[in-house]
Amino acid sequence: MFKLALTLLFTLSLHASSLKVLTFNIGALLPHSSRIERGIEIFCERVKKFDYDLVFIQEAWITSYRKKIIQDCQREFHLDLDSKTGILRNQAQGRIKSFKGHFVSWLFRYIIPDYGVDSGMLILSKYKLDNPKRLFFSVSGSEDYLLDGELLVSKGAIGANLLHPRLGKIFVANTHLTSNYVDHQYDKNRLQQLKELSTWFRKQGGQKPAVLGGDFNISPPGKRYLNNETLWSALRKSYFKNKNFLNLDFKNLTTYPGEGVGKDEGFVDHLIGLNGAFPKKGKVIKLDGVSDHYALGARVIIETKSLKGLKESEELAKN
Repeated sequence: MFKLALTLLFTLSLHASSLKVLTFNIGALLPHSSRIERGIEIFCERVKKFDYDLVFIQEAWITSYRKKIIQDCQREFHLDLDSKTGILRNQAQGRIKSFKGHFVSWLFRYIIPDYGVDSGMLILSKYKLDNPKRLFFSVSGSEDYLLDGELLVSKGAIGANLLHPRLGKIFVANTHLTSNYVDHQYDKNRLQQLKELSTWFRKQGGQKPAVLGGDFNISPPGKRYLNNETLWSALRKSYFKNKNFLNLDFKNLTTYPGEGVGKDEGFVDHLIGLNGAFPKKGKVIKLDGVSDHYALGARVIIETKSLKGLKESEELAKN
């Protein structure tokens, strides 16, 4: 009876000492799209129904869609650090040199300035977000492949300290890395981005529990397109080797089915914990018609002193 009561108490404490987290690449690019607007409404209905504590969103590119997401999802707090259009930022950094690139920059500056198109990232939260931070990757796409869109945007990471009334201060961050393409690869740049992301996340987390989610565009080894073994090894065994991964049966699951038969690009969206933050009970969530990605949800356990003590007591009771 004592063991049962202790197990029940431990289970209840797990829920009380955790965050319900969702990460989703919403794919909101084309402006003035009723389909995308309806997709945002479907997504936000789920956010409200399942009452997520923390939501990481990628590819909310257009300013009007970002406003709609913030309004419709009805989380008390949000982090939106987008400001300067991505291609204008890349132009200022000397990455744009060709006539074609400067012409596209001109379009974004003077013809469609209200569209936004910067990082595309948002964080929604039930709890206050303090001391916001943003990471700009030092490398991006190539001007030789301007139409892949990588130089039109400014990928990286955004984060802040989440101030939880019971769990204290938790650093939370959302990221989106450069992708690979059928006719060209960015492996060297992607490895550099991973290195910069790992250093930044570790620095901002400090000694606090920390949670990182987002679209890494890196899938486990297999037969899928974004399954580069070097990148997966770098993600899991090198740059993030001391972090806590949300582990699922990657072989049988995908978060990026792509479009059409044979286009499945794998499990590219991930949740990672640090300093006593443990993503558990992960679930791939199919939101048909909303995006070319699926959402990834999990409960992130924050190991407080009281929870650690209960865990030790439960282990002793079992023995």
